[in-house]
Amino acid sequence: MTWKQVRTIPGEPAELRGYLQERIDRITRRLEAADPAPGTDIEQLRASLLRQGCVDVISRLPASSGARASAYRILASLPGIRAEGEVTDPLGRRGQALGYQVEAEPGLFNEIRFVVDPGTGLPLAEVWTHAGRLADGRQVEIGHSTSFQAIGWTDERPEMPGHRD
Repeated sequence: MTWKQVRTIPGEPAELRGYLQERIDRITRRLEAADPAPGTDIEQLRASLLRQGCVDVISRLPASSGARASAYRILASLPGIRAEGEVTDPLGRRGQALGYQVEAEPGLFNEIRFVVDPGTGLPLAEVWTHAGRLADGRQVEIGHSTSFQAIGWTDERPEMPGHRD
């Protein structure tokens, strides 16, 4: 996104929902025109894209605090979003968690926990766990996370992690 596009992200819930819905409509129209795969549930896709759009506004875009607050309000209104209370993120910080599931494949779900600093409203971490199957058919739980230590713009190049043994 360009700076101009970021500045147009609305700061009120109804306007932000409309802004995200407009973007989702463009995506789903292209998908429908391309003849989606059999079994594609467009309404379920739209709901998933709205949820992800809110998460993106909160954690992946330099949006205003008003836009982030509106994204939280929209998330809280969506079916399947759970308030999980106080939790510890992978870096040991305390925050409030929102949880939800995403179906990865029929019958297998990703469980996502989005941890937020209640004082600033900024994300602390996004933690994914999901079931997988080994070659012998046994089911296992796999996880990964993204932790946010700072969010913002910089002119400095990031330090690259060193080689680990």
